[in-house]
Amino acid sequence: MSNIYIDRLSLFSLLSIICSGTRYSHIFYFNTTTKAGTIAKIFRMLGVLKSEPQLVDFHITDLRDEKGESPLLKIMGIDINNICYEISDREFANNIFLKKFSLYFDFRKILLFFEKILYDEIYDIVFFINITKWHAENRINSDESVVLFLKKGQWVSYLSHYITGLNIKPVEYVAGIDLSLSRYFSHAKNIVLSKIRSRLNAARRNSSKDEEKGEDIPPQVINNKTPLIGAWYTGKTVTFGLKKRSDFFWLLKSKIPYEQVLLYFSRTDMPATEKISESLDKEQIRSIAMSNMATNSMRVPVWSSGNKYQYLRRKFVVQVLKNYILCAFNRKLVSLFYLTNMVYFVLKYSYWYDFFSSNNIKIHVSPGDHLKVCVPKNLALQKCGGVSVSYQYSNGMNSSIFHSYGCDIVFSFGSAYRWTWEHSRSQVANFIYCGYITDYAFSKVREDSLKTRQRLLDKGVKFIICYFDESPSSCRMDVVSSKMVAETYEYLIRTMLEDETLGLVLKPSRPGNLYDEIPAIKDMIEKANESGRCICIDEGSYHTDHYPTEAAQIADLSVCLLYGGTTALESHLSGVRTVFLDLEKLNSDPVYNLGCGEIVFDNIDDLSCAIRQFRDDPESVPGFGDLSAWAEDKDPFKDGKASLRIGQYINWLFVKIGEGKKREEAIEFANQKYAEIWGRENIVDFNCTSTV
Repeated sequence: MSNIYIDRLSLFSLLSIICSGTRYSHIFYFNTTTKAGTIAKIFRMLGVLKSEPQLVDFHITDLRDEKGESPLLKIMGIDINNICYEISDREFANNIFLKKFSLYFDFRKILLFFEKILYDEIYDIVFFINITKWHAENRINSDESVVLFLKKGQWVSYLSHYITGLNIKPVEYVAGIDLSLSRYFSHAKNIVLSKIRSRLNAARRNSSKDEEKGEDIPPQVINNKTPLIGAWYTGKTVTFGLKKRSDFFWLLKSKIPYEQVLLYFSRTDMPATEKISESLDKEQIRSIAMSNMATNSMRVPVWSSGNKYQYLRRKFVVQVLKNYILCAFNRKLVSLFYLTNMVYFVLKYSYWYDFFSSNNIKIHVSPGDHLKVCVPKNLALQKCGGVSVSYQYSNGMNSSIFHSYGCDIVFSFGSAYRWTWEHSRSQVANFIYCGYITDYAFSKVREDSLKTRQRLLDKGVKFIICYFDESPSSCRMDVVSSKMVAETYEYLIRTMLEDETLGLVLKPSRPGNLYDEIPAIKDMIEKANESGRCICIDEGSYHTDHYPTEAAQIADLSVCLLYGGTTALESHLSGVRTVFLDLEKLNSDPVYNLGCGEIVFDNIDDLSCAIRQFRDDPESVPGFGDLSAWAEDKDPFKDGKASLRIGQYINWLFVKIGEGKKREEAIEFANQKYAEIWGRENIVDFNCTSTV
């Protein structure tokens, strides 16, 4: 007898089970189609299905290996990567269809793009495979064999090898519709509809012109004479002070002329507002929205692609179809996976080439350059003679392909992160070590933090804890669960209310999301605030407006979740004792080798006990909250000048490009200047510079 697991409950997977002749006691499934439950009941009534299919009840953090540890980091950063790299090396690198595009684009960047596509495609199924093994061993507690039914696809042979390594028998079934491809076609439909809506909205503004090879420029163009620095709006506060979280941290201490900066808005969940527009206008910073839904301000013009986009789109889509047909004529049948994704690639390339060239953007600054769309986007900027600049904004020590970069320059905190870029096969010209990017705020907020601390001390508080959460989710595939976050808040608030000498500072990562996901949290926090010994720093529309350092410096101890760790690094660099709370049981993290029970705790009761011990006798736990060993090499400077270094480098690029120098010459000049002032050891040459 066997226990059967199905990736997706459907008519096709049920027929496959029935026809397979497999003897089974249970059927479990991860996803389902709309009518599958009804079909299963009919099959049960007919007697051809021997067991009622059950949804696998799990959360991703339930996963445990044979040691009882969470394998999340291994699956994300090693297992999925290895499968992707094997497919990339064997399939993508030798694909005759993809190779034809090396005439137009850097082939390494094409491979990077497809690796990212693949990572997204197989992410869930690789976790389902591991959950199958865990569920069979821990929830059923049966010695019966395990069979996993997977929809037939072009990567199943690679996945099957991985599955058998976990002592699971894989069985392929044929589905009527390739759901992954239907997703691509749905995406293509959405693009077409979006373009139609955009054209209708822009019809009043655009005059009719003869379509040429790309000489016409739409009226929404911001500037076509002086080079601009384009920056993507990330949702942080648009402020030019040094105390609050700023989207322009890299600009504040630089010599870059503000009027040569263009902030563009693309996310519809974080549109430009009148307040943001007023702030930008006051500082003479230009702005533009990439769609009507990306702005709520009449002051912000809306970009509309023009003839350059039309020309390039036609040229490259025709080339994609031509190459596809040529492969077919040569009896080299290419799957639709390559066709649909290559069409997506050239459409994005064409769109961003139009935007960058029409607005004369020569430097692009963005933290999100690990996204798949950024590969063609950065290639478009490169073709325009521009330089793509990104920066590390998180401590996440994750070497997954999802986090790989494909731009020219990446500013990294320090050398401790180098292995993550190498293991993820990042295609970057240079990594520049700059230190913790917003360390300028540490000293600026200290006075405010001390005033707030005194308010708590005046209430009789003797010891203050600051808790930093991570944004929760009710999705079973997200690491930080709403249930875990709610339980942690409830525990900390209850403990504070029971101990009149204890103060509590709460700093939600994304307060809006926290209150939406867990409505009861707000009432809980309001009750805590009434005690006068609790402060919740939650101002902000998306992210909180205040830096973590401000909250940390109020406290005697910061408590941060191990998954992420960015707030822990900021708290430690601010001079505050800091510990990790690892509720996900990521025991394979190297931090466990540095002080389990002193700097990392895998349950909140042990942490609470350690805090009491430290309060009673600090000398009894001398290493408590000391992250010095963990933070080694994460910031080689620790001088509060990280943003200055970034701003200097970008300004050097800007000056040389303004002088008419080529992008490669500008990068070389900036590297030389940075090396002279800050040390050659802080520039890592990845030897990935290429030309289109």
